[in-house]
Order: sequence, then structure tokens, then C-alpha cells
Amino acid sequence: MNSIKLIPVALLSLLLVLAGCAGQQGANSAQDANPADSIARADGANNGIAQSMELKAQEYCGAENVAGVFACKSYIEVQSSLLGGGSKYYLQDGSQLECPLVALEYMSAQCRELYENKEASAPECKQAC
Repeated sequence: MNSIKLIPVALLSLLLVLAGCAGQQGANSAQDANPADSIARADGANNGIAQSMELKAQEYCGAENVAGVFACKSYIEVQSSLLGGGSKYYLQDGSQLECPLVALEYMSAQCRELYENKEASAPECKQAC
């Protein structure tokens, strides 16, 4: 007799568990329904970074011995107008790197990496001045 009373309670519990799982699944489905939204949010964050890099790059325009300034995705390049002056890079993490204009075999590893990747990142870079 006691087991007969437990059957409705067990069925009700099972229904509640199933309804809870279906509700959570629906919430996740709604959240993931449009992946373009999450991509747009990520692009918006990247655009914000790019815009702040461009604004910061403009601060170097007009400085002494500056031939050109470029705002790239992860760094700002300030090109020297002096013969052999090369470029100075201001990285996103706040560090700076000076790369004089020398043959590849005399460049530091970091300068060589930036130099070799410059062509690939050229479309991401914008001339600030």
C-alpha cells in the first residue's frame, strides 16, 4: 500500500526533473541561437581595441624625426626619418622595441619577427599620419 502512494510522487518528481532540463536546454538554445551575435560582440571588442590603438598612434604624429606612424592590431609603429633610424614599436602590453634599419642577420629576434610579419599584417594596419 505504501508503494502505491510513492508512484505518483515518483512520477511527479520525474516530470519536474524533465521539465527543468528542457527549460535549461531551451535557455541555452536561445543563447546560442544566433552565433553571429557572439561574433559581432567579439568584433565590437576588437574594433574598440583598434580604435584606441589608432587614437594612441596619432599622439606620435608631428614628433621630431618621425616619417610615419602606423596603428596595427597589436602594436604601433613609429618610423624614423633619420637615415638608418628604422622603427620604434609600441606594443599593446606597454613595452617598447627599437629596431634600427640593419640587415636581417643583425636584427634581434623580436625585430626580425615583426619585420617578417609586417607584410602579412599590412592589411590590419592603418596609417595614422
